[in-house]
Amino acid sequence: MTTVDHRWWRDTVGAVETDLAALGLTPLYTRRDGHHARSLPDGLGWCRARYAPEEAWPPGADLCVIVEWHPDVRYRRDHSTGRVPAGAAEHWRERVAATVQALRSRGYAAAVTGPPRGPHLVPREEILCWRTPPGTPAWHPPPGAWDDVPPTRPNYEHGFHRPGETDPVREVETLLGLRLEDTTLLGPRTRPDRHANRHPRMVVRKVSPALWPPGAHRCVRVVWTPAPAYRQRDDGTAPEGAADHWDTGIRQVRDTLRAAGHHVRTAERPPSPETHEEVGLLAWRDTALNA
Repeated sequence: MTTVDHRWWRDTVGAVETDLAALGLTPLYTRRDGHHARSLPDGLGWCRARYAPEEAWPPGADLCVIVEWHPDVRYRRDHSTGRVPAGAAEHWRERVAATVQALRSRGYAAAVTGPPRGPHLVPREEILCWRTPPGTPAWHPPPGAWDDVPPTRPNYEHGFHRPGETDPVREVETLLGLRLEDTTLLGPRTRPDRHANRHPRMVVRKVSPALWPPGAHRCVRVVWTPAPAYRQRDDGTAPEGAADHWDTGIRQVRDTLRAAGHHVRTAERPPSPETHEEVGLLAWRDTALNA
């Protein structure tokens, strides 16, 4: 994510939200007699747009968001009993397909991507929605790219990862030596480090299944933040040595993960201390372990 403009991605999400509203797919909020009310589209389900990190965007995209689709209230799973209403699967399939087509009618590319999802597994669908500049070849996921990939955890049927199963986030945290909140590639620190100002920070996060690359069996996002001594100054310039610090730190993360069998991807726009606050790396395996 670039420093610069948290406003940029807010505007991006806002632009897609505006189109969703024009399509009649968003909630309508009203205020009357001092009370707020929310009305949902009848029978269509409803949508909202959500930020997608740039390293997960399709090739050549200049805009990308996740569009959440929530089923109509009549077809939601009953959380107290676990019951999925009759017709829920058909409602899900038909309305998600219609939403994808509606997004395409507004000039976006859109597709349901990632491991299988449905009303018996998760509460909502997530649609990848992106745009490429005119003249750029359009990317679309290959047919059947995730056919042999099991549903992500947690889900209604399989719950969370159990002891003995490999949790993707924990696996990558282990590879990178992340044991305490304030750690580095050098491993966990058990006492104050007088050189902490020169250590980068890392955190490993789950990734929406809609952002998983074709064929991925497990996928996480590593967010690398430079050490305080090498962060961008208030005037937008980078401290001396920042470029080497960034190059070395990002290369260490990438090399460590690749040596353990992960594919690794950063955003198409090269990160630098002059333009970014942090760097996101998408890390995935295209073969299953024991999950």
